[in-house]
Amino acid sequence: MDTGILRSLKQVYFGPQAFTNEPEIRKALKEGRPYKQLYLITLSSNEKEELDIVPGFYIQSRKHRERLPEVVGLAIGRMEALELVGRIAALAYRETGACHLRQFLIEEDLKQGNG
Repeated sequence: MDTGILRSLKQVYFGPQAFTNEPEIRKALKEGRPYKQLYLITLSSNEKEELDIVPGFYIQSRKHRERLPEVVGLAIGRMEALELVGRIAALAYRETGACHLRQFLIEEDLKQGNG
């Protein structure tokens, strides 16, 4: 997904509300401005965790943007973000029999030719 200033995997998952507002969200991300109630699901910034849920206002700071790992999902509101992580975990488990989300997402991305 082309987010302009953010790195993302080819396959970016959307919560239902984020999907409905996708064009406006993409525009906001490309311009580096916040989108109301946006949460980014990223690969974890450390190897002990699988994913991070980051409030969208972090993209306003260049320092935070540059350090932000690859975006794997977008959600409107924290509850939608948590549900989206659950959906990704269920998909990973169904596909692989394990919940190694980071590994699953990276391997899926490589299959799509992003690596």
